[in-house]
Amino acid sequence: MRQCEGMGLAEQTVTRAQQLKAERDKQNSLMLAAIEAAQTGVPLLWDDLRDYIEQEVSKLVEKLPAAEFLRSDRFNDNNLTIQTTVLPLVKLEVLRSGMYLTASYTETLRGLSKSVQRSLGRFRFAVDRELQPCFADECGNLHPQQVGDRLLKPVCDFLLRYPPMVSCFW
Repeated sequence: MRQCEGMGLAEQTVTRAQQLKAERDKQNSLMLAAIEAAQTGVPLLWDDLRDYIEQEVSKLVEKLPAAEFLRSDRFNDNNLTIQTTVLPLVKLEVLRSGMYLTASYTETLRGLSKSVQRSLGRFRFAVDRELQPCFADECGNLHPQQVGDRLLKPVCDFLLRYPPMVSCFW
């Protein structure tokens, strides 16, 4: 049986342990940098998303007759609500909570009819491989415009299917 020249088993084990510790320290350092970058990016991403959605709502109101009664409201720093003010009603509520963004969608076709509600998902404030702030979901990283488009799509579909009832009284 040949013995490795130079290092005994103890020395090899100590060297390997030092390498593993250096790798773990590097991973922990990268993870901390990613967490810090994500936390720093939260207000920027949130502002970008709200600005984009509000711009899109303004374009809809300006150019689509069915969107005449659509409005956007910021009820607090962690909320953006898009809704119609006449029947049929549609409401998109986007909420920021910590490192997450959630969105719910509600539609009401007639005054006494039951509303239909559903979740539009949950997005995490994250960073990409270059530590640039982004949103993330189960499928991968997303730009604020991609999240905004995904959230506004059911509202746009609703406006095309159910134009507002301008006059309910005869």
